[in-house]
Amino acid sequence: MKAIKGLSRTKEYTYYYLKHLGIIAAFAYLISNALRVLRSGRYVITDKVPILLPTKAGLLFCTFEDLSVLWEVFCERVYSFSTHPKIVVDVGAHIGIFTLYVKKVCPYSQIIAVEPCPLSFRLLKLNMRLTKLSNIIVVPYALSLSRGCTTLYSGLGWRGVSTTKLEFAKHFTKHGKTILKVPTITLDDLARSMHVTSIDLIKIDVEGAELDVLKGGSETLTRTKELVIAAYHTPTEADEIEVFLRERRFNVRRYHAGGATYIYAVNIWVKGG
Repeated sequence: MKAIKGLSRTKEYTYYYLKHLGIIAAFAYLISNALRVLRSGRYVITDKVPILLPTKAGLLFCTFEDLSVLWEVFCERVYSFSTHPKIVVDVGAHIGIFTLYVKKVCPYSQIIAVEPCPLSFRLLKLNMRLTKLSNIIVVPYALSLSRGCTTLYSGLGWRGVSTTKLEFAKHFTKHGKTILKVPTITLDDLARSMHVTSIDLIKIDVEGAELDVLKGGSETLTRTKELVIAAYHTPTEADEIEVFLRERRFNVRRYHAGGATYIYAVNIWVKGG
């Protein structure tokens, strides 16, 4: 019975990879799945071997491990937003997967993609060149409470997860982690430096530091229409973010996708322009 369910799931996933990302992505998923089966569920090459992956959204330099992020963003659509945003800020852009998704559904959008991890940032820049997309600015900072620098804890090798929160970084110890200093700015600093007067959509997924990003953007939030935030990194994160946003006159909806909790918020003073 377990084997039958596994085959059924593989068939379903393959179909959606094929539908949303293309035949090569579907084939890469099958390879990744077969390797995990052969090695008792463990990823054996995901953090070691980069691949150049043609997708319906463009050419992407990634690893097999990033297939799960592609699945979440393109197939499960875990980041919910209702408008066709013209100005987007992607906080925690990683290698650019959400940025590519926005460009696929809203080709004329202008995107500021923010990623502090040096390795991920290099791949982000490379992917933007490979896809030949326009109106994308990449920014190598961590958004935080203040301008300065902070410690970034990052998984070893090609592992893309990185965080400025020590308590969350403890999850990396099983595989090892790297520690480095990265520059920080606030969301308000970013908006001022880019001369952005209004924002249609901000997506935030920064591995436990989401509330710090919001607290550093009090001025910018008053001019932001929509937010979509990953809020599953600690047991209390969703509650804390929801309280913070409701106090600032956002309508907040909590939803579950891909087995995780997300928050979608609409500024009641800005919605509809």
